Amino acid sequence: MMNVPDTRDCAFEAFITNLGKYNEGFLVGEWVKFPVTNEEMQAVFKRIGIGRRYEEWFITDYDCPDEVIGKVLGEYESLSELNYLAGQIM
Repeated sequence: MMNVPDTRDCAFEAFITNLGKYNEGFLVGEWVKFPVTNEEMQAVFKRIGIGRRYEEWFITDYDCPDEVIGKVLGEYESLSELNYLAGQIM
């Protein structure tokens, strides 16, 4: 496990992007700190327009203090698995 400084309030962050808007030429998304609760994630989805018209999302970037972990994370990671990983790191 990596040694995260006590001042860090999350294990890593991911930029969650609305795939439909991205395909239309717009970058609509938000940085999310992991671990994240279901309620927090649903609020993010609402703010970036995931719901009725747009249903798909992907991750366009990560901010991860551990370079090794950052290299293996991809665009379509499971939010549950990211939460699990973040819980192991914290």
